[in-house]
Amino acid sequence: MEPSAQVAFHRVFDRVMKGLGEIQYRSHYSPDATHTNWDKTELFQESTTSIEKRLAVFDRYTSEAFGRWYKNTSELPPEILHVTCTGYIAPNAAEKRVSQLEASTRVTPLYHSGCFAAIPAVREAGFRQHAVDICHTEMCSVHFRPGSCELDQMVIQGLFADGFIRYRSSAEQPQRESFRVLQSEQHILPGTSHMMTWQPGSDGFEMRLSREVPEWIGKSVSGFVDRFNCERGKTYFAIHPGGPRIVDTVCERLKLEEWQFSSSKKVLREYGNMSSATLPFIWREMLPSLPTGAQVVSLAFGPGLTLSGMLMQKEGGA
Repeated sequence: MEPSAQVAFHRVFDRVMKGLGEIQYRSHYSPDATHTNWDKTELFQESTTSIEKRLAVFDRYTSEAFGRWYKNTSELPPEILHVTCTGYIAPNAAEKRVSQLEASTRVTPLYHSGCFAAIPAVREAGFRQHAVDICHTEMCSVHFRPGSCELDQMVIQGLFADGFIRYRSSAEQPQRESFRVLQSEQHILPGTSHMMTWQPGSDGFEMRLSREVPEWIGKSVSGFVDRFNCERGKTYFAIHPGGPRIVDTVCERLKLEEWQFSSSKKVLREYGNMSSATLPFIWREMLPSLPTGAQVVSLAFGPGLTLSGMLMQKEGGA
């Protein structure tokens, strides 16, 4: 790299890292995302890594996760909703585990909705009379391109991380602390479909993210939240942290106080943006500390641009 190019690169890199300074840690399953010894990486040895190789790594780690989650048939629910937007293999890891255990559990894949996918997954699970496990397996890191100097790729690789989580939806009265869904809403902003894209390519999934996304979300979020039957000033908020600027913009437009959204900031700081797994991490963080009866508005954003939201209430506990 020429000296002038090095200066330009470091200037852009420093600007990106300053903007992402609130993220102190990022969760990654593959060790390839944690070091720069390129001769020992599985994903990043070549200038381009085929989508086949990337998805093989995704499949291995997600299969290990389902093996940990379901060690025997007694741990399986009647149905699993498998949620992801970072890897698609058929049969998927959930189906393979059910097959290995010779079980009758139904597997329903819910793929490629993006960061807001937890909300339609919960909505879908609510149509069942039986118990459903919702399992998120997100490995954003398998699609990283460390050799890229493009600004948006630097932002993406500094922001996104990996996250696996599962939780249960049931029509039965819960025996422990849980959230009850009261209302669900979704809205696609007209004329914004080009601002966030996530598309399969020959060497992995490719994301494009416009810097105008926070502004457009900010313009619309207050009217969207008005759809929910709650008192905004007394309600907690689980805001998907698409990035520090998105959280700040949403909180500013909604005039929220720190106590209302602190869990969103904490999860972003400690894990990064784990795509669809992020909201469930925030719910897990919030649940123990909320008083019984507290209401929570969950907000997430994704391609479309789509605003997705859900009003929940804590039940059980002290």
